[in-house]
Amino acid sequence: MGVLTGPKTTLGLRLCLWTKRYTTAVGYRVDSATAIEILARARPEAARWWQENVPHCTTPGRRLLFAAYACQEVPEVIWPPPPRNAPPA
Repeated sequence: MGVLTGPKTTLGLRLCLWTKRYTTAVGYRVDSATAIEILARARPEAARWWQENVPHCTTPGRRLLFAAYACQEVPEVIWPPPPRNAPPA
């Protein structure tokens, strides 16, 4: 279900699930607020789009699904990154 085309309420989501009007996908579930925070560092205008157009998807506790084929696993990522002038661990 897309962020613009999917249901906006819990009842709408339950109806979609009950009537099996959905597709399955393989991917990585990521906290939306964290994903948009990271996006804002690289592409502020794209992060602003998310905040303005789909604010219900940017609240803490919500998740985004990134398709597996579009992702690359990075082992031992530390988030948030340490300050640039911090000594190595």
